[in-house]
Amino acid sequence: MGPEFSAGLFCAATITATILNQQHVIAAKVAEQAKNKDAREALGSFMAEGLKLIAGCSDKSAPPNWPQLNDWINRIKTFLRLTMGDSYVVRIDSPAGAAIDRECRNADATYNQLHKVVTIINFRLDQFSSEIGR
Repeated sequence: MGPEFSAGLFCAATITATILNQQHVIAAKVAEQAKNKDAREALGSFMAEGLKLIAGCSDKSAPPNWPQLNDWINRIKTFLRLTMGDSYVVRIDSPAGAAIDRECRNADATYNQLHKVVTIINFRLDQFSSEIGR
């Protein structure tokens, strides 16, 4: 076997390695995109749940459901901790930048407290969703 054969073999091996590396990079990117999509979908589901919690805010016959709110918040924090990191858990509790003057028309003060909590958390969830890569 001559030097031409060795050079050709080396070239073929290099091309194969490059192709395999590119396939690995593409597979990792596809997996990351799927993970990001799943995270955005989960955040959207949490937002929809929050909207359901405040849907009847002007119905004075149904008091705010604080246990359901607390369960919702705990599930969000668990998701954030496991999926996005502790800094997101800290940020979910911060009203910084959120419109805290939102109220539900014709609701009592107690329901408006729940409404404000849900509004701030949904604001934050929307913000987190926009931070996730596409």
